[in-house]
Amino acid sequence: MTPFSGASAELGPAPRMLDLLDEGVFLVGPENRIVWINRALQHCLEVDRDAFPGSDAGEFVSRFLLPRIVEEECRRAIAASLRDRAELPDLACTLRTLDGNERRIWYSGRVGEDGCTQLVRLRDLRPGGEEEMLATILSHLPETVNILDRDLRYVYVDREFAHKLGREPHEMVGKTWEELGFSMEGAGPYFEKVREVFATGRPVRGEVRHTVVRDFEYSECISVPIPGPSGRVERVLTVSRDITDRKRAERELAHGHELLQKIVDAIPVMITIYDPNLKTFRFNHALREILGWTEEGASSGDLMALCYPDPECREMVGRFMQSLEPGWRDLVLQAKDGSRVESSWANIRLSDDTQVSIGIDIRERKAAERALRESEEWFRGIYERAGIGIALVGLDGYIIDSNPAFQEMLGYGGRSSRACILPISPTLKTCRRTWRSRRLSSPGRSRVTGWRTAT
Repeated sequence: MTPFSGASAELGPAPRMLDLLDEGVFLVGPENRIVWINRALQHCLEVDRDAFPGSDAGEFVSRFLLPRIVEEECRRAIAASLRDRAELPDLACTLRTLDGNERRIWYSGRVGEDGCTQLVRLRDLRPGGEEEMLATILSHLPETVNILDRDLRYVYVDREFAHKLGREPHEMVGKTWEELGFSMEGAGPYFEKVREVFATGRPVRGEVRHTVVRDFEYSECISVPIPGPSGRVERVLTVSRDITDRKRAERELAHGHELLQKIVDAIPVMITIYDPNLKTFRFNHALREILGWTEEGASSGDLMALCYPDPECREMVGRFMQSLEPGWRDLVLQAKDGSRVESSWANIRLSDDTQVSIGIDIRERKAAERALRESEEWFRGIYERAGIGIALVGLDGYIIDSNPAFQEMLGYGGRSSRACILPISPTLKTCRRTWRSRRLSSPGRSRVTGWRTAT
């Protein structure tokens, strides 16, 4: 209802129709003067309505209405709305009647399009009614709900949001963000989405990074148009949810993932990660470099068949991977270039069935082991075929090992010679053989004695 576009002393039929309403209504015209008080408000406040047209609305409210409003917060909001000619959405108040009882009411003030007139309504707040239910829901929602008009003035302000800014909701109603003393520098993205709704008439959804009070915060917002009687968007309802903690957790998770990825790519071991749900592979840098396989190449074929062409070997490796037995197993894989790569592997399965395989390139180690074995065989050949007697003797004098030449000199067999004590005392002048000995690399344990026949 918009029966007031510039009330005058000559009342038309529209204001008089307000007498038909069962809610209290009064009209405020230019210069903040009362134009009309309907019958319901007259009975509610028990005043002579004919005595007040033309009187100051602020004085009328201060004298007859505000003293009977119980909540101080509501009294301040009502007074500010009339003083500043600002719209005041439904405000739940407690009205004390002359007989001492209390009534719950909605107080609302709406400013006309000309900005000179204001319609004030007082109506019962009925328990269980839709308006009370809506107010209750909004007050308990975890989201922040605000309503702004085309000038970006607050029409409805979420209580928790206002308290976060150190204000009360009624102190923000009718004012813009800048009029409240805040900078648009941090809140700009939020209001840009509101302007977009006014411009397009369509809801806008997205994440907003903005500054509230001190620190940066993140909100997930949806802004919805509220059309007026003409169909033009007159107000925008914004519903936002604080996702700052979620964004921080995402950043920490991303940082941890980046750190892990860099470590995985930097360590000199091969790592492959297989996701059975997505049926995809992820390789680290070492695996790509050593084996030559890439994720794309693995996805286009059977990786097991590519790495283990022999069916029996492939079956054995498959059983090892599925068993998840602890420890490492040496395997020989075929690289992309056809070369054979000796490596040692261990397997891990995560709670979501993701399988991680860790491999170490042991080609250099295997080559060193083969070289050591060859060296041992070479030295063993020299030891066995030497023309001089060679014996390994403990500190107790017992022979630990000896070559065939030594055994032939003493006339003992292989094992029987180990039970003999070598006569190594230099005082044995009668011995027809001379000896020479040297310490091994572990002093104090044994020595190798070279023995030859004297000439």
